[in-house]
Order: sequence, then C-alpha cells, then structure tokens
Amino acid sequence: MTTQPPYTTQEAADRLRVTPATIRRYAKAGLLPRLAVNQRVHRYSADAVEALLNGEGAAANGASVNPPSDVGARHDRDPE
Repeated sequence: MTTQPPYTTQEAADRLRVTPATIRRYAKAGLLPRLAVNQRVHRYSADAVEALLNGEGAAANGASVNPPSDVGARHDRDPE
C-alpha cells in the first residue's frame, strides 16, 4: 500500500466518475470520510476513495450505510 496525498473534491469525483455534489452527499451520508482542511475545504483519503470504488465503502470503518451500486458507472446524459 502506497501513501498517496488526499484527493480534493474534484479529484475524488473524477476518480469515482461522479459529480463533486455527489462526493459531498457521500460524505454527508457517511460513505466517504472527509478530512477538514478548514471550514469550507475538505479532502478525501485516497484509500477511502479506492475502497468506495472497489465496493468496500465505509463499511470497513463500521458505517452501516452501503455504497451505491452505481459508483464508478458512467452516466452520460442524452443530448436534448
């Protein structure tokens, strides 16, 4: 296991192929632990992001919430 610096919200979103708003919802729901840099800025452990991507989520840390089944799935919108 290599030590990686924590991801920004955008980096975590890119890695999980979701929006930054979804990352914030995952953190609020307890699916993705966040590290507070200050009141407005948060970082996300690379290990926690990878665990969520691999379907392990926060369950390994004792959370009772299961990760969504569509983490990492591509969601392209149809052109209007």
